[in-house]
Amino acid sequence: MAAGASSPELFSCLTSIFVTKSALGLGCIIGSELFNQLIIISSAILSARHGHLRLNKEIVLREVFFYALSIALLYYAVSDRRENEDGSIRLHISMLDGGLMILAYVVYVLICG
Repeated sequence: MAAGASSPELFSCLTSIFVTKSALGLGCIIGSELFNQLIIISSAILSARHGHLRLNKEIVLREVFFYALSIALLYYAVSDRRENEDGSIRLHISMLDGGLMILAYVVYVLICG
């Protein structure tokens, strides 16, 4: 289900990276994540009985930690800027940056599993 829900963002990002060579993919990822977080959290609260939820503190802390880690890794990845041949500035995301994000995801899956 998650793959199906994220398919539009995936194809928008791939198109922006490989076809138009723009930074639209980054905006798509960040905007989609913000929208999804706000809708999921607000929908859960609105559908809860009596307007509040009982949450497991350890799970919430784990999720907040990994969400903050993912934001920090994304910030680190997009902070590297390089100059093109025409003098314009572009983002440069290295294999190390991508590898760190994948490693963080693997650690998250192992901890949750």
